[in-house]
Amino acid sequence: DRSIGPADTCSCSTMASSRQRKVAELRPKAAMSFRPDELVSVAAKQMKSANADAAIVLDESGVLIGIFTDSDVVSKVLAVGGDPATTTVQEAMTRNPRCVKASDAAVDALCLMVENRFRHLPVLNAAGSVDSVLDMRGCLYDAIARLERHLSHATNALSGAMARSGLSSAASAPMVDSLVSKLFAPTLSETLGETLGAVSIPSDVSITEAAAVVKQRRGAVLVHEPGFPAGIAGILTSKDLLFRAVAQGVDPAGPVGAIMTRNPDCMEASSTVLQALHQLQYGGYRHVPVVSAGQPLGVLDVLQLLEAALSKQREHSGALQQASATAGPSWRGFWDNAESLIDQPAYVPPTRRTLGEIHNLPSLPGSIHEESELDPPFKQAG
Repeated sequence: DRSIGPADTCSCSTMASSRQRKVAELRPKAAMSFRPDELVSVAAKQMKSANADAAIVLDESGVLIGIFTDSDVVSKVLAVGGDPATTTVQEAMTRNPRCVKASDAAVDALCLMVENRFRHLPVLNAAGSVDSVLDMRGCLYDAIARLERHLSHATNALSGAMARSGLSSAASAPMVDSLVSKLFAPTLSETLGETLGAVSIPSDVSITEAAAVVKQRRGAVLVHEPGFPAGIAGILTSKDLLFRAVAQGVDPAGPVGAIMTRNPDCMEASSTVLQALHQLQYGGYRHVPVVSAGQPLGVLDVLQLLEAALSKQREHSGALQQASATAGPSWRGFWDNAESLIDQPAYVPPTRRTLGEIHNLPSLPGSIHEESELDPPFKQAG
């Protein structure tokens, strides 16, 4: 989470929209708060107990002065050889974070998070105080619903345009599906691109060394060890480092294999961004390793997936405008147009039984059982 507000105050833009849902309707979580002189090690234990990877930092007057996240712990403490037992929250926090109001449009908050790569946003209540934090995962319902509504709308618009040109439904269907897929459903291999290769570290490197790699990559890294021919024994995220290393007082000189998430859920490179978003939303995590023929290609996080889907739409918006006047050239136009397609979103999250049926999603890995739709979803760190 990068600070982009003024030096001494929380920056909150006024975002007005009468017809769109508000940030409060995304149900931001009650904020955990710390004083600036709290030790990082103590804060980490409390955050682990609350399963929170972000907290706000308040001064003696209760004024917001920073946000403290798992990424801050990694980049400003572990990766530089700092000691969580002697480092204060104030030394590690991100100062003066950007905020949103509970009355702001949910669309604006999502755009702000994607465009600036924020995973968390403090939320101001009507009295002007911060009492909750919006997590990117809390926006996944909205993101998936809008993307799928836009897919449906694009398919109908393009089908109608081709029908008016004299093509039969049978002849135009493959063309429409191909074009819509290219416009709105890039594959994970396309999203990774040529510059983002798989970074894998051995499981016996130190936690400090591993944290430095996570900081450099600004994201999760894969971990390999003997006996795993596919090359993925585990994945290491900033949340792993916060909860399993700092919160539990593990020696940072110890091996990273002791704290990584083992056997993470993976997705084939041919899967689409929408499929990956479904899996992340259902599993409750932020990163997914991408493989091809059993070999790792890289790791994608939720922000990269959303950015890929929106950028693809923006890149080809001119093609859609020829078939439908509702397409917009920007992310703002995209979300506004999608919001206008259906007055109230009716997105239903996937269950264990239905996840594999949505858009021909691959079957869930063996770590997720099939017994009941009411079982709590499998949780993977990060």
